[in-house]
Amino acid sequence: MSDELMYEVVELLGKTALFTEVRINDNYVPKGLHKYELREGDGNEFYFATLERHVLFNLAGTILVAEQIDLGTDGYISFDDLPEDDYPGFDGREMTISEYCSKYLVKKD
Repeated sequence: MSDELMYEVVELLGKTALFTEVRINDNYVPKGLHKYELREGDGNEFYFATLERHVLFNLAGTILVAEQIDLGTDGYISFDDLPEDDYPGFDGREMTISEYCSKYLVKKD
């Protein structure tokens, strides 16, 4: 995975994250970032149904985020059960992984 690739910036569960429509292999996730996958919902309209560690079917995309997200005891978050503000929101911004890490990843000494 090239660090020069542009990712969409998404606000999700009060966190700023990167989004891509493709699956990212765990080996390519930079140190300090956490990877989650979005499951596409069933039905006629495209929407995100759940946030999970790994989605086998109906993958809608991959999220990279600096802060770990608690998936609860079920191991996933259903967006149907959350307030609209927690649903993934896109504002048209894009950035590379290195730009994201520079801005959002807390450096540990």
